[in-house]
Amino acid sequence: MCGFHMKKLRENPLALLRVGLGLVFLAAGLHRIFFFQLAVDNFAWLGLQPATALVIATIAIEFFVATCYLLERKVALASGTLIALLVVAVGISLLKAGASFTQNINELFVLAATPTNIFLHFTYLFCVVVVLLSVLRKKRQ
Repeated sequence: MCGFHMKKLRENPLALLRVGLGLVFLAAGLHRIFFFQLAVDNFAWLGLQPATALVIATIAIEFFVATCYLLERKVALASGTLIALLVVAVGISLLKAGASFTQNINELFVLAATPTNIFLHFTYLFCVVVVLLSVLRKKRQ
């Protein structure tokens, strides 16, 4: 079965992106469960109330999206749900950050040994690999 999935990933690099995103949101949901109070505190700091209920809803959405992406079921519904969640999350974060956002913009482009920065650069790498595989696949056809 694993060989089948690897062949499918090689034939369709976008499937690799879908699986990668599924794993990211599975990890995000698990992180919120294992560090539940931290997640609640973060939501409360952002001004989101009731924080506990919103964290639980976020975990449910992250698991729904991860499951859909990993099993390749209802991917369009999962993607729309995720887009809405991320637009709200980014919007709230930008409002909370205010002017400090532009003061810290260099964090995007300077590699530092922080988990956030390393994950961001890993994400860049992952996306570039998917683009490369997509181009190589098209050249073979």
